[in-house]
Amino acid sequence: MGTMGMDLKLAAEIVLGLVLFLAVLSAKGIVALVRRKLMLRKVPSAPESVPLLGHALTLMNNVPWDKFCEWKSRCGPVVRVSIMHKDLVLVDDPALLKHVFQSKSQRYCKDVDFSYYPFMCLLGTGLVTAEGKLWRRQRSMVSVHFRVEILDEIVGISMKGAMRLAKKLDGFKGTGKPVALAEEFRHLTLQVIGEAILSMPHEEADRVFPLLYLPIMEEANKRSLRPWREYIPNREWFGHKRRIAQLDAYIKDLLRDRWSRRYGDANGAEAPVQSKIPAGDIIDKIMDDVQKYQGTFNSQVEEQLCYEIKTFMLAGHETSAAMLSWALYELTQNPECMEKVRAEALAAFPEDGSMPTKDAMSGMDYTYAVLKEALRKYSIVPVVTRINKEDDVLGDYMIPKGTTIGLLLQSVHHREDIWPDPNEFRPERFMGSKEVAPYTFLPFIDGPRNCLGQHLALLEGRVILAYLVKTFKFTPFTDKEGEKAALVVPIAPLTHMRMLVE
Repeated sequence: MGTMGMDLKLAAEIVLGLVLFLAVLSAKGIVALVRRKLMLRKVPSAPESVPLLGHALTLMNNVPWDKFCEWKSRCGPVVRVSIMHKDLVLVDDPALLKHVFQSKSQRYCKDVDFSYYPFMCLLGTGLVTAEGKLWRRQRSMVSVHFRVEILDEIVGISMKGAMRLAKKLDGFKGTGKPVALAEEFRHLTLQVIGEAILSMPHEEADRVFPLLYLPIMEEANKRSLRPWREYIPNREWFGHKRRIAQLDAYIKDLLRDRWSRRYGDANGAEAPVQSKIPAGDIIDKIMDDVQKYQGTFNSQVEEQLCYEIKTFMLAGHETSAAMLSWALYELTQNPECMEKVRAEALAAFPEDGSMPTKDAMSGMDYTYAVLKEALRKYSIVPVVTRINKEDDVLGDYMIPKGTTIGLLLQSVHHREDIWPDPNEFRPERFMGSKEVAPYTFLPFIDGPRNCLGQHLALLEGRVILAYLVKTFKFTPFTDKEGEKAALVVPIAPLTHMRMLVE
């Protein structure tokens, strides 16, 4: 009986300790929230706020990033937006963007819950969302492989993809039937990144990605607008879970097979000499680094590489596909620009149909400017967020620790004091000796966490856009083809960019 009494006393002490611990945590959270609210009262608030809900209702009835830009232009260099209990501080001044992205980047981290939560099934602890030592290790390991070697290979990979798409477009020539080029570009850029990362044949990419990856992306986009979908166990919920498990199993099987053929199995059995192959694609090169520095392939390595591959796929195709879609659309609206790209392509591509060189593709300055102007005008990623890890000054205001900062890329790309007539499509902005001021053109962000694949995307884009413009004449199917899908990031065409082909 005495022992039972002691056990009950111990259990009571444990429960009381847990209650007190949770109470302290809750109190600290409340104190931090109150402190943050009080300090942020000095920052000008955007209009159209209502009690308790803040700006939530206004944002629900508008395109959020468009409204952010409107408020920012009306209210000054630093603006506060409230969404229920959460505050968001908006900035678009190049000096403040540099402060967050570059000068004081160590004071900031990504706001994963606010920006990426629905996509964490794909991103996990991959390069986009990792922080601290993990991010530095991954960035160091991966960055070297996105430099010279992959750029030499991407021209041929992109050219083969463009030729496959051209063969498909031949079937639409003169039929009066439109082709949804935005969707074609999504599949094509997935093929390109799949071959560059994994040496995946395009047939395999077309089999796996539309079946598993693209439906996962579609559901994640839906959840970003309707978060409650995550908690309703209906048919879509179970299908989403199943596809994630199938995609992970597919990638992990591929990784285990690749490791076994290169180095032997995970238990230490060495691969036969005749099966060992030199590093080819990016995953081969990363595996070489893993083998060199860790010497083993365990479940932790497997999980991390799986996240990296899914991150490469997500980051490596959505922006490229949207960039190509908007660039081609603008060329159809600006015939003189179209002719300049066509003339540049005719000069750059060999007449005998052989593969163009990287130097020839890199030399297509006007096509390069067209892609960059499309990225500026359409601001495919309109806003990115960071959280300050310590109190920091932005402009004239002290911003308390734990505040979400909205960095308005769309706004800086459309500031009339930086880009005259910002709604006009003018590739010449990026031509010749004209220098773009720092932190005024940020489609791939800047600073330590800039996009590793930006040079790959722009080189891939030059190859595909120039080849298609050289080969076909495109006409928008309706006058709605230039409309944006309201709540999708990267910003994509509403009607999937339907084009008639001649």
